[in-house]
Amino acid sequence: MTKMTTIIISTIVLLSCSLVLFIYLWFNIASHSVYYAHHMPHAKGTNPELVMTIKYLDQIRIPKGKGLRVNLDGNNTLIKNDGYIVEYDYEFRDKRIITLRYSLDNTTTNSNEYSYSSRTGNFVFSSNTRKWDKKRETWEDNTSDKTQKDSNYLIHQVLSPIIKYQVKPKVNLQWLFNMIYQSQFDEMEQISSTELLEY
Repeated sequence: MTKMTTIIISTIVLLSCSLVLFIYLWFNIASHSVYYAHHMPHAKGTNPELVMTIKYLDQIRIPKGKGLRVNLDGNNTLIKNDGYIVEYDYEFRDKRIITLRYSLDNTTTNSNEYSYSSRTGNFVFSSNTRKWDKKRETWEDNTSDKTQKDSNYLIHQVLSPIIKYQVKPKVNLQWLFNMIYQSQFDEMEQISSTELLEY
């Protein structure tokens, strides 16, 4: 075997091993992202578990028998008992939002919508679907402390069974997850609800 052949074979083996390692690392991070997010230091008010749940909805473990369903048809959507719907909201052009729609009677006309930053998971505003603002031709928004507490309670109802269902990975890459994502959750993302409601 010539020296050139040895170099080529060595390069192919090295590239193949690197690719396999990269795929394994990605799969480990994605499938255990909620576990890692739950154990990662983050700023108060941010919600890495929410962000990772929606981002990696097709990879994480979802408990059965808790009324949870996943719909990946065109959008990452998490549904709980048809009364809670959590999904990316593509209505906003330059800032992607995660929306929690909550309805006791499973209708969109009698529901509350709570919006969160898709980057940091913090509460941004709530659209009151029972009040129409004629001037702005949109639903009135609410950013009060009470609304924020309500939204935190409701999102906890959806996420709590998912967080509890995650298992510690056999190969724990918490250090790598933290290295990739921790700076993203160092502070809440400030988004003006007025700015968003202009769309």
